[in-house]
Amino acid sequence: MSCSSSNQNGGNCCPSPQVFTENLCGNLLGPLTEAAVWSVVGVSDYAQGTFEIFNSSQSLSVMTGAVGNGVDTAIFTVPAGTTEAVSIRRPAIFTVSVADGDNGTFCINLFKRLLA
Repeated sequence: MSCSSSNQNGGNCCPSPQVFTENLCGNLLGPLTEAAVWSVVGVSDYAQGTFEIFNSSQSLSVMTGAVGNGVDTAIFTVPAGTTEAVSIRRPAIFTVSVADGDNGTFCINLFKRLLA
């Protein structure tokens, strides 16, 4: 009997995977033009990532975020006084553009599967 056909969690051959979560947050102050806020070196071993931008209500412009994984890029805009978020599989880079004098915050939640 192989691991794929047996009770994986209760059997002896297939340990349950563990999910490791990494949370990063920081401040944004313009001017920033496609500034890399976070990136991986080499191939991403993160299974999933959620990338969030909050644009202060005192900001005068829309902020832009872009998250890529080497194949796809998700681009999102964040009007003043709002928060927007995007999730992507196998994230590799997160960039932001912020107008001069505008400010806000970002948060990144990364998920990695680890075998026990």
